[in-house]
Amino acid sequence: MNLDLNLIKTFLQVHQSGSYTTAAEQLNLTQPAISAAIKRLEREINSQLFIKHGRGIKATAQADKLANRFHQALDDIENAIVERETFNLYVSEVLLHVMPLSDSLVYKEPPLNQYEIFQDIRLQKVDLAIGVVTNKDSSLVFEEAYSEPAVVICRKHHPRIQTQLTEQDFYQEKHIVHTLKWDKMSGFEYGALGPTKERQASLTISSVSALAMHVSQSDSLGIVSRAFAKKWQKMLALNIFPCPIPLKDLSYSFVYHRRYINDKAHKTMRDKLKQQLQSINE
Repeated sequence: MNLDLNLIKTFLQVHQSGSYTTAAEQLNLTQPAISAAIKRLEREINSQLFIKHGRGIKATAQADKLANRFHQALDDIENAIVERETFNLYVSEVLLHVMPLSDSLVYKEPPLNQYEIFQDIRLQKVDLAIGVVTNKDSSLVFEEAYSEPAVVICRKHHPRIQTQLTEQDFYQEKHIVHTLKWDKMSGFEYGALGPTKERQASLTISSVSALAMHVSQSDSLGIVSRAFAKKWQKMLALNIFPCPIPLKDLSYSFVYHRRYINDKAHKTMRDKLKQQLQSINE
């Protein structure tokens, strides 16, 4: 006997709600369609599933028994789908060191242009992007995931900066600047909560990891996320200072297509990644 999966889902909705009318509303079907589906299932198993009870219906013992078995079977199917699903992700470089290693997750370096990222999500080239977002797109979902402050780093044995970093120090020293632009501004300018002065750039570079490496080998300063700075502080012999210029926190978002809002496998993946990110601050 081959049962239609839609019949099983319809039966479980009726069993849970105890009403053909409510089940029809929840499944976006008509009440006659629900009634016909239940009758078809009853013919398939040669057993009555619901009886009239007052103005409503009541599940039979056979219906209760089937409901338990069907729930277990559907859970097994959904778990199997989740386990074998592979997701392609664009992840900001500064977050890669905290991303979990998994056969189901494939990480890719995102384009510098946010519109290219959005286009790749629409074309299903990637299933999720994680990063700082400055623009929006109505066809996509933007879900706040994690935030942290930006900090200033310099080498541990810097000749002029040891125990504190003043605003005067900040502007007098040279900087290694990341090439990424947010709304045609550097990350520093975009995140500043007030007016800024022009920094002296000793090097402009496209990789945050390379930025930290060059800072560790020079007298230049760099601005990176706090978690990234702490990850490499000991290995690269770095000092970390709060930025003397007030900056808003770096806010990272999940960006994905609206088709995945209620997709169980995708949501499970998002929830796990969000817990991973939020554990950084614990």
